[in-house]
Amino acid sequence: MVQFDYDYMEKLNAAWERFIEYEDYDYSFMRPEILESWKRSREYKVDPFERKTEILPQDDIREKLEANKMMIKTVRPYMELLFSIVEGSGFYLMLCDQDGYVLDLTGDKDIIERGKRDSLLVVGANRSEAFAGTNAIGTCLALKKPIQIWN
Repeated sequence: MVQFDYDYMEKLNAAWERFIEYEDYDYSFMRPEILESWKRSREYKVDPFERKTEILPQDDIREKLEANKMMIKTVRPYMELLFSIVEGSGFYLMLCDQDGYVLDLTGDKDIIERGKRDSLLVVGANRSEAFAGTNAIGTCLALKKPIQIWN
């Protein structure tokens, strides 16, 4: 079992506070992918204090779902299987398209509801860094490789 590193998180939070205030700080302890994502998010002018995403109109959501129906049909059973393993542990799974739009999600209901409330995390939301800042989906797309991000 992975143990949570509270000291690291405190240091990371301090780095974040300095970063958003444009203050000098020793960021060398951080994963470079995260620092680079912070920088890209700043370039995109993502406000770290404002919930921001693009949510497609219903007609556009239907079009995206139709255009990706084979992928959704193929991936959904695997999402359900994975969720059955982590159910009750505070996780959720998302399927997004190549532009960062959420096509499907599953997970613990309380986490899904919190995501809707806190991050506008719904089908049709855009999770690219340009809209949502540093996050697993947007950063994965920017890097073109898998990444795990937690907070």
